[in-house]
Amino acid sequence: MASQASSSSSRSPSSKWRTFLQVISVVVAIEIGLHSFIVREPVVTLVLAALWLVGFFWIRRGGRGGPVLIGVLSLFELLGTLFFSNEAAPGVTVPAWIIIVHVVLVCVALAAVVMTLKAQSAAT
Repeated sequence: MASQASSSSSRSPSSKWRTFLQVISVVVAIEIGLHSFIVREPVVTLVLAALWLVGFFWIRRGGRGGPVLIGVLSLFELLGTLFFSNEAAPGVTVPAWIIIVHVVLVCVALAAVVMTLKAQSAAT
């Protein structure tokens, strides 16, 4: 039991951030997948959710590709939601909390990408 505690506390900051990025990637993929029930183009939304899952598996393999993919998807989602989404238009019946949760999750993912890449570069 003591060896488990020491091994979990000895994990590098890079692997901790990478693990957090994996978790947030799956959470965002699920959230986007659920979001496909309220948009006009559910196929596009499901493809984006699948790309987030691809990012999750790519992060597991290591390297910078997975975090970079999640970073690009985060920026795409953030800009798309804030500037090009019809859901935030007046007269649309999408509850504001759905958009707020989505923006917060994507911002957390973007911050996790930055911290993961920073920790990876510090470890090398």
